Amino acid sequence: MKGNRRAVIGLLCMAGMIGAVATYKAAAIVISHTQHAKIAYHFDNRLSYDTQNKIVQHVDQCVHSSPQELITDIHTTFDCVQKIALQYEPDGAQMVISAHDILALINNHFLVTPSRNLIAKEWYNAAAVAAVKCMDVSLLSERQLPDAIYAWIDRMPESLFHTFNVTWIDENSIELRHAQDPQLTIVCAHAQPIETVLLDSCIEQKAILLSNRQIRKGDSILADVRFDQQIILSKK
Repeated sequence: MKGNRRAVIGLLCMAGMIGAVATYKAAAIVISHTQHAKIAYHFDNRLSYDTQNKIVQHVDQCVHSSPQELITDIHTTFDCVQKIALQYEPDGAQMVISAHDILALINNHFLVTPSRNLIAKEWYNAAAVAAVKCMDVSLLSERQLPDAIYAWIDRMPESLFHTFNVTWIDENSIELRHAQDPQLTIVCAHAQPIETVLLDSCIEQKAILLSNRQIRKGDSILADVRFDQQIILSKK
């Protein structure tokens, strides 16, 4: 369980409680509308408050579910949830909700999990989303990413995504547009090593062209680094 979690108190209608931690007992609990007990929710602090409230409301509505049905239903409805731990106590119950780790934000809409699933960014709060690598992917279809992307995201340092706006066209064409100088776009391939010295060389080469008045300040420059020991600069 990562980080601090916010506890939200909700109501779960239940008669006789059974003990369970991490997984539910096989026995079902009988739901009663006349006998109520408190359930304390301990949420992963990366989940948004809206997501937390939706989970509480969803559990309150599952008045005829067995424990196993309830845990399955939460996983199905909220694909951001990785683990659920439930413990029954004499005066109520404790439910601990853990979220999936997230690796990257795709097209400002989907988050990538370590299991290579794409889930909606709205499940998570703004701080959690802002902490991951961010990139665009052209021609994204049916929430499926090319296999090569996952290894590339994992291999690239976080600093790259802070310095450049990254767009994946295909395996042989990845565009890195400088965040502070959007007139400079570097083109690379997924298989090649992208080192800081190479990126700095592109920036320096553009500065040299500008100082020699070979380009104007507003010109958009493409720096192609897909060639061995060469940087090919051209106007876009």
